[in-house]
Amino acid sequence: MSELPKEKPVNPAFRAMGLPNLRAKLPSRNWTIFLTVVGTFSGFLYYDRHQTKLIKARYQSLVSHLAEEPLSPLDYPRKVTVYLISPPGDGIVPAREHFRDYIKPILNAAALDFDVVEGREVGQLRAKVAAGVRRRRMEGLPMSTHGDDGGEGGVVCVGRQSWKEWVRGVQEGWLGPLTEPMPPVTEKVAEAAETVKEVVVETLDNAIKPEEEKKEEEKKKEEPPKPLFPAEFITPAEYAAAALPPNIPETMPPAGVISFPHILGFRNTFIRLYRFLHRREMAEEVCREAAAVALGYYRPFIREIPSPDGVMKEETQVEQVLEGDHATQELREENTEIERALKHEEGEWIKKVWKDEEYKGVWTEKMTVDERIRERMKRFYLRTEDVMQVEKMKEEEDFFGRKKEKKEEEEQSNEVKQEKE
Repeated sequence: MSELPKEKPVNPAFRAMGLPNLRAKLPSRNWTIFLTVVGTFSGFLYYDRHQTKLIKARYQSLVSHLAEEPLSPLDYPRKVTVYLISPPGDGIVPAREHFRDYIKPILNAAALDFDVVEGREVGQLRAKVAAGVRRRRMEGLPMSTHGDDGGEGGVVCVGRQSWKEWVRGVQEGWLGPLTEPMPPVTEKVAEAAETVKEVVVETLDNAIKPEEEKKEEEKKKEEPPKPLFPAEFITPAEYAAAALPPNIPETMPPAGVISFPHILGFRNTFIRLYRFLHRREMAEEVCREAAAVALGYYRPFIREIPSPDGVMKEETQVEQVLEGDHATQELREENTEIERALKHEEGEWIKKVWKDEEYKGVWTEKMTVDERIRERMKRFYLRTEDVMQVEKMKEEEDFFGRKKEKKEEEEQSNEVKQEKE
């Protein structure tokens, strides 16, 4: 019988530490599955984050020439106002991170100054925008040239909820009264009658109930907390009857509408996982809009009327559709760029938004835009030559973000060195 092969001697140092004699062998089935899954996921994640970094670098390069333009001592740098609000069912932190990771780097590369206005509840951002417009109306301030009050500098609305609140706040500020309207007299009379009834009932109850129960009821009947912001000074139904103030500008500040995809829920786990590994797609869209804001080219909002075959109609055909016998007010309102901007994000909001009282208001109501305000609104856009420039940058780069010309020069120089050696 042949003898068994002798085992290799174990390293004394390994033996002292209690380590076995390590041998080169293939991992087991379970380890192979684990390493394959982890390695594949890590590869997808690395590729996505690397491409996201390159996308941001391209758009930063596109707007970097603005930071090199000279500025006289008496001029102000251009300033934009950024509006953030907590997404439905979450806090303000995701909105801040979205702005910090994808929008702020582009604005910094263009040397733009910006103010960030935040809202945490439904209607809070609307109240801030309307208060700022009313302040300008009372002081009779003209449009600013550098955008410290939302003038030519423009505004940036992050997410569908911010966009709806900004549009509502602008209309409330320009079409509504300067002071908070008094409640109707009928409401006051009804409230007074209810108060008298409550007082009579309380006096009768107090005469019957003992003192301990009285104290408990007094604790329960505490004053309700005051609202954090005032209610609307004017409702959308009253826009048409409102008169324009004399100092309203010919054009509203240009607006940049930037998407903010945010979906919650256990059932949406696979969607969230897909988006986690495809941040580059979101970065491309967000950075493109941020670059449009930085470059400062804007146009009027347009009407978009899709035909049954999915082809966009021309402007003359659009007017015929809007003025036809079969055209309705709903068709005119829904098929405009203002109302349809980021409307797909509403489908990702939690169901609680459409059911609970705390979310009722600007978010759940249909957007109503007065025609006098609509014709004054502008939107930032990226020109065709700028888009072509970004595509050219992409073609000139390799996987690691280096220019192909420089890479070829390095390879040639290395070949020359090898020949000399």
